Amino acid sequence: MTSVQKLSGIFRICILPWNNWTTVYIQEIRVSDAVINSKFQYAKKTIHGIRLAADELIVPDTISVEAYDIGIILSNGLDNAIEACQKLRRTKPEEDTYISIRSFWKGKMYFIEIENSFDGVMRMDTNSDWPCSTKPDSDATWYRIKEYS
Repeated sequence: MTSVQKLSGIFRICILPWNNWTTVYIQEIRVSDAVINSKFQYAKKTIHGIRLAADELIVPDTISVEAYDIGIILSNGLDNAIEACQKLRRTKPEEDTYISIRSFWKGKMYFIEIENSFDGVMRMDTNSDWPCSTKPDSDATWYRIKEYS
């Protein structure tokens, strides 16, 4: 398995339909559109020539996830993707930069996938198959991720 394949699997976000009723209405589309528009505008301003795509993202009204939570997931994921593209642009300015968001269903599970270019450098934790964070507060970030998993 290549590093890109591992990252693709790691950064998929799974949202399970926890019940038969839905709490997500049309507002969710507005929240996700606002987050994506804001983050994409920032990416365009800070990363010359970046390609951005979200045309394969469909947020259905059949999942029981609050619009606010979808917004947080998209915001955090896009922040990480933008940071990786900025780093790529600084270290390898000739490389293509892109961010692509898509969603899909696998059985009863709904996935949001954010794919982006990066500099190809990936440090792996020696005790697991997980990549190490490049963030200064990576221990605190990793702890928070474990807490919410």
